[in-house]
Amino acid sequence: VPQGTVFYAELVNSDGKIVYITPNSEAGILGHGGSTVPEPGTLTLMGTGLLGLATQIRRKLLRS
Repeated sequence: VPQGTVFYAELVNSDGKIVYITPNSEAGILGHGGSTVPEPGTLTLMGTGLLGLATQIRRKLLRS
Protein backbone atom coordinates (compact mmCIF):
# COMPACT_ATOMS: atom_id res chain seq x y z
CA VAL A 1 0.00 0.00 0.00
CA PRO A 2 1.54 3.33 -1.00
CA GLN A 3 2.33 5.80 1.74
CA GLY A 4 -0.41 8.38 2.19
CA THR A 5 -3.18 5.90 1.34
CA VAL A 6 -6.13 6.24 3.69
CA PHE A 7 -8.65 3.49 4.37
CA TYR A 8 -11.99 4.32 5.92
CA ALA A 9 -15.48 2.88 6.32
CA GLU A 10 -18.57 4.82 5.36
CA LEU A 11 -21.95 3.80 6.77
CA VAL A 12 -25.46 5.24 6.77
CA ASN A 13 -27.15 5.33 10.16
CA SER A 14 -30.87 4.97 10.86
CA ASP A 15 -31.34 8.76 10.54
CA GLY A 16 -29.96 8.65 7.00
CA LYS A 17 -26.71 10.42 7.98
CA ILE A 18 -23.39 9.28 6.56
CA VAL A 19 -21.01 8.15 9.31
CA TYR A 20 -17.33 7.60 8.61
CA ILE A 21 -14.62 5.78 10.58
CA THR A 22 -10.86 5.76 9.88
CA PRO A 23 -8.14 3.41 11.17
CA ASN A 24 -6.82 6.32 13.29
CA SER A 25 -10.03 6.18 15.34
CA GLU A 26 -11.37 9.33 13.75
CA ALA A 27 -15.11 9.34 13.27
CA GLY A 28 -17.70 11.84 12.16
CA ILE A 29 -21.06 12.51 10.58
CA LEU A 30 -21.31 14.06 7.14
CA GLY A 31 -24.36 16.18 6.36
CA HIS A 32 -27.85 14.79 6.26
CA GLY A 33 -27.22 11.98 3.81
CA GLY A 34 -29.20 11.68 0.64
CA SER A 35 -32.88 11.53 0.04
CA THR A 36 -34.54 8.77 -1.91
CA VAL A 37 -35.69 9.75 -5.36
CA PRO A 38 -38.49 7.66 -6.85
CA GLU A 39 -37.91 6.65 -10.43
CA PRO A 40 -41.23 5.34 -11.73
CA GLY A 41 -40.30 6.01 -15.35
CA THR A 42 -37.18 3.87 -15.14
CA LEU A 43 -39.02 1.04 -13.41
CA THR A 44 -41.86 1.18 -15.93
CA LEU A 45 -39.41 1.06 -18.83
CA MET A 46 -37.53 -1.88 -17.34
CA GLY A 47 -40.75 -3.74 -16.51
CA THR A 48 -42.11 -3.21 -20.02
CA GLY A 49 -38.85 -4.46 -21.53
CA LEU A 50 -38.85 -7.58 -19.35
CA LEU A 51 -42.48 -8.27 -20.20
CA GLY A 52 -41.72 -7.97 -23.93
CA LEU A 53 -38.72 -10.24 -23.59
CA ALA A 54 -40.75 -12.85 -21.71
CA THR A 55 -43.46 -12.70 -24.38
CA GLN A 56 -40.93 -13.26 -27.18
CA ILE A 57 -39.33 -16.20 -25.36
CA ARG A 58 -42.75 -17.75 -24.70
CA ARG A 59 -43.76 -17.43 -28.36
CA LYS A 60 -40.48 -18.98 -29.49
CA LEU A 61 -40.91 -21.91 -27.09
CA LEU A 62 -44.52 -22.52 -28.18
CA ARG A 63 -43.49 -22.66 -31.87
CA SER A 64 -40.87 -25.36 -31.29
